[in-house]
Amino acid sequence: MSLRKFCSPALPAEHPLRYLSSPQCEHHWFYDFRVNQKRYRQTTETANKQLAKSIEAKERSRVLEGRHQIRRQPDITFRAFAETYIRDHATVNKRSVVRDEQILLTLNRAFGSLILHEITPHRIERFKRDRMTGKWRGHGYKTASKPLKPSTVNRELDCLRGILSKAVEWGKLLDFPVRTVKRLKVDNRRTRILTEDEQIRLLNACPSKLQRMIRLALIMGCRFGELVALQWADIAETELTFLETKNGRSRRIPISPAIKAVLDQCLRTRSPWVFTNSRTHAAYTVNGVAHTFRRALKRAGIVTGDVSLHPCGAPRSAG
Repeated sequence: MSLRKFCSPALPAEHPLRYLSSPQCEHHWFYDFRVNQKRYRQTTETANKQLAKSIEAKERSRVLEGRHQIRRQPDITFRAFAETYIRDHATVNKRSVVRDEQILLTLNRAFGSLILHEITPHRIERFKRDRMTGKWRGHGYKTASKPLKPSTVNRELDCLRGILSKAVEWGKLLDFPVRTVKRLKVDNRRTRILTEDEQIRLLNACPSKLQRMIRLALIMGCRFGELVALQWADIAETELTFLETKNGRSRRIPISPAIKAVLDQCLRTRSPWVFTNSRTHAAYTVNGVAHTFRRALKRAGIVTGDVSLHPCGAPRSAG
């Protein structure tokens, strides 16, 4: 309890009895306490000590509930909570945990040192603006900064949204600052199929392993994410099973003669994956073959800029 009275106001300031509490007098009780190093002091407007205790308790409760912008939880930085989020949630429940960890390298530069409740909608809007205008480079880049595509910024915002949502759910944050932050509009242009001539030129320009991956993608209409996750154990005599799909459900595909011909060209190694690095025996990733794919496009004379290696799918072009 932190109640006191300021009795005998007529006494001079230096008088030792000026600030003594006198419970029997009719002067009002004052509450006086601190929360997060901020002082709260005010009269209860009553000389009744029990009633003053109740008023002080209610005021302290209001402060702790955040009505004065003070959080009940101990201060925790975004960087510290993000580590907890990755360890206790993303690693267990999300297939995109690797991507989230990569995005966090960028988010920590903008929000890492901030206490969670210091992340306001305005700060997030500034981050969105800076990323769109290319104000600062991404993590690990040494070249000049460039404006990012809206879809890239949206993925960063989605990651931030997921982290702060869990902070609210786990009682580390009272308000959800991303609630009023809108995603950027993305120009979802219609997807077109590569012409037969373009397919032939692209296949001829690719190294053998990438060529086999593209052949399977074109034959089965599967995603590159599914191909790089394909293991020999997933391939039976008459069908193969994609376990790593976009919707999380396994998908079986009958093995046609064309598919079998491509698979027969893939050499089995000690690695469980079908498509692996010959030196490290580690599975390929879409990001890992993206550079090779772009060089193949250039050699094939497909330089319109509307063809990309989709992170979760087969080669496609927009038009």
